[in-house]
Amino acid sequence: MSVHYQIKELGSPFRIDELKDALKDSPFVQFVDGEVNSMLPVLYLFFAQSEADHSFQAEDLSPYEHNLQVLPVIKDVRDCGNYIPEQIKSTNALELKDTDPIEKLKNFVLRYFGLLDVNRKIFISYKRDDSEGLARKLYDELNKKNYIPFLDSYVIEPGVNFQEHLMHELADSELMIFINSKNYGGSKWCKEELTAASELQVGIVQLRFEDSENVQESAISRIVPLGNLREKDDDYADAIPHIIDEIERYRAMGFELRRKNLVDLMRDKYHDVDFDVCENGLLVSSEAKCAAYLMNRIPSSYDLQRAEAIMQINGANLADYNKMVVYYGLYCRSDISRHHDWLNNASVPVKFNDISR
Repeated sequence: MSVHYQIKELGSPFRIDELKDALKDSPFVQFVDGEVNSMLPVLYLFFAQSEADHSFQAEDLSPYEHNLQVLPVIKDVRDCGNYIPEQIKSTNALELKDTDPIEKLKNFVLRYFGLLDVNRKIFISYKRDDSEGLARKLYDELNKKNYIPFLDSYVIEPGVNFQEHLMHELADSELMIFINSKNYGGSKWCKEELTAASELQVGIVQLRFEDSENVQESAISRIVPLGNLREKDDDYADAIPHIIDEIERYRAMGFELRRKNLVDLMRDKYHDVDFDVCENGLLVSSEAKCAAYLMNRIPSSYDLQRAEAIMQINGANLADYNKMVVYYGLYCRSDISRHHDWLNNASVPVKFNDISR
């Protein structure tokens, strides 16, 4: 398979074998030992871990001067001033401690190349009487980590259809945190959220207390055991960093599972057509002259523009193709669906295609 995205290591690399292993399931990404191909996208990773890296020669950072991305990677951000070269000191470094999951860097790489959605919305599902304290603390900490957490008591405005908005937010989320407490299974609404997440193929990270029940809908979730922590609120401070690490580890896997489901749905709907899976979330059929940009969430009009730009990369090859943004719109809010239909009736080159209809 031809290489579409390149990674070039600079500085004093560390944990590079872990990164290569983590990216082995991403066939469009390859590490470059020699010269990069100027015709293909490239990400330069500058690993800084000594004062020698600070004096890296200016000519070796010439890609930065041509507005190409150089990401500084460092073990401790307090060392940035001493270890990172002057030419790239204004670029916000990614801190990768020895104890951090390698997915922290892997996910940046995938997002940069468009192989992982920038969506960082996390839906928190919980039973208020059991675990509201943990849910609120998770909400605050996820905000600090630049996620977009959704907690019903904080986000849904008065005067709207509560359940419709709730399910739309779940459909639009990257992952769901399912706080499995003792009384969760007895809540009709909680069970509906879990069932919907399963239908939507949203990745589930299950926080499980020792007195909770096995829930069938969460059988394929990533489980984080919490023991009897609910009775000791002060210990949440120790548990939450571990929970966030597990979320980071699961993001790429959850993305791929949901993307695969969309590919399967497209192939089922167009069962006589052969689709090729391409980079940047494109599904292309030369037989049907169809190009589909796959979205793991509810798309907006901006996504039509992004899909059009990505398709234009292929130039004349897709000039006469039927172009669409494909998503699974089950539980999409009715006003959003109407807006999608209105745009489809306008003269736009790329159309929305709700594969659930």
